[in-house]
Amino acid sequence: MWSEPVLLLNRAGWFLAAFGLAWWQYRRFSFSMVSASPKQRKRRQKKEEVVPQLFRAVPVRAFQGTLRTRWAQFATMVRI
Repeated sequence: MWSEPVLLLNRAGWFLAAFGLAWWQYRRFSFSMVSASPKQRKRRQKKEEVVPQLFRAVPVRAFQGTLRTRWAQFATMVRI
């Protein structure tokens, strides 16, 4: 009989620990750089400028299929 209050206290303790951890992470996280110090912002801007462009934009090509091609694609999708 005494195990019910102990179990309840255990659940409450773990709930508070999880809630505290979630609250702490929420307070630390920021979606913007506004909260960063000026030194950190300058460091991030320098890193962004130094990174070379490794990928080029791929030209987009319009699909030029016939009606027969479109029906074949439709049939494939229906079969899947």
